Amino acid sequence: MSTTKLVKIGSSTGVVLPQDVLSAAGMEQGDAVTVSLKGETVEIVRVSQDDTRALEIGRRFAQRYHRTMSDLAK
Repeated sequence: MSTTKLVKIGSSTGVVLPQDVLSAAGMEQGDAVTVSLKGETVEIVRVSQDDTRALEIGRRFAQRYHRTMSDLAK
Protein backbone atom coordinates (compact mmCIF):
# COMPACT_ATOMS: atom_id res chain seq x y z
CA MET A 1 0.00 0.00 0.00
CA SER A 2 1.22 3.50 -0.89
CA THR A 3 0.07 6.88 0.38
CA THR A 4 -0.17 9.80 -2.03
CA LYS A 5 -2.03 13.11 -2.30
CA LEU A 6 -4.71 14.47 -4.59
CA VAL A 7 -3.28 17.32 -6.70
CA LYS A 8 -4.85 20.15 -8.69
CA ILE A 9 -4.53 19.68 -12.47
CA GLY A 10 -6.12 22.67 -14.22
CA SER A 11 -9.73 22.79 -13.04
CA SER A 12 -9.66 19.09 -12.13
CA THR A 13 -8.08 16.98 -9.41
CA GLY A 14 -5.68 14.11 -10.06
CA VAL A 15 -3.79 11.49 -8.15
CA VAL A 16 -0.12 10.64 -8.67
CA LEU A 17 0.41 6.87 -8.81
CA PRO A 18 3.82 5.53 -7.81
CA GLN A 19 5.74 3.69 -10.52
CA ASP A 20 5.74 0.40 -8.57
CA VAL A 21 1.93 0.51 -8.35
CA LEU A 22 1.61 1.22 -12.09
CA SER A 23 4.01 -1.60 -12.94
CA ALA A 24 2.21 -4.08 -10.69
CA ALA A 25 -1.09 -3.14 -12.37
CA GLY A 26 0.44 -3.57 -15.83
CA MET A 27 -0.11 0.12 -16.62
CA GLU A 28 2.09 2.91 -17.89
CA GLN A 29 1.82 6.63 -18.41
CA GLY A 30 -0.52 7.46 -21.29
CA ASP A 31 -2.72 4.36 -20.95
CA ALA A 32 -6.46 4.96 -21.27
CA VAL A 33 -8.30 4.04 -18.06
CA THR A 34 -11.83 3.95 -16.71
CA VAL A 35 -12.56 5.35 -13.28
CA SER A 36 -15.54 4.11 -11.28
CA LEU A 37 -16.81 4.32 -7.74
CA LYS A 38 -17.63 1.15 -5.79
CA GLY A 39 -18.98 2.20 -2.43
CA GLU A 40 -16.25 4.46 -1.05
CA THR A 41 -13.54 2.86 -3.22
CA VAL A 42 -12.29 4.46 -6.42
CA GLU A 43 -11.38 1.81 -9.01
CA ILE A 44 -9.02 2.58 -11.90
CA VAL A 45 -8.92 -0.02 -14.70
CA ARG A 46 -6.83 0.07 -17.87
CA VAL A 47 -8.94 0.07 -21.04
CA SER A 48 -8.01 -2.72 -23.44
CA GLN A 49 -6.71 -1.83 -26.90
CA ASP A 50 -9.88 -3.33 -28.41
CA ASP A 51 -12.01 -0.98 -26.30
CA THR A 52 -9.83 2.00 -27.26
CA ARG A 53 -10.18 1.10 -30.96
CA ALA A 54 -13.96 0.75 -30.66
CA LEU A 55 -14.18 4.17 -28.97
CA GLU A 56 -12.14 5.77 -31.75
CA ILE A 57 -14.37 4.21 -34.42
CA GLY A 58 -17.42 5.54 -32.56
CA ARG A 59 -15.93 9.03 -32.37
CA ARG A 60 -15.20 9.08 -36.11
CA PHE A 61 -18.73 7.86 -36.86
CA ALA A 62 -20.24 10.57 -34.64
CA GLN A 63 -18.16 13.27 -36.34
CA ARG A 64 -18.96 12.06 -39.83
CA TYR A 65 -22.69 11.54 -39.31
CA HIS A 66 -23.40 14.25 -36.73
CA ARG A 67 -26.01 16.03 -38.84
CA THR A 68 -27.77 12.80 -39.85
CA MET A 69 -27.92 11.54 -36.27
CA SER A 70 -29.22 14.93 -35.10
CA ASP A 71 -31.98 14.82 -37.74
CA LEU A 72 -32.92 11.26 -36.75
CA ALA A 73 -33.14 12.25 -33.09
CA LYS A 74 -35.93 14.77 -33.82
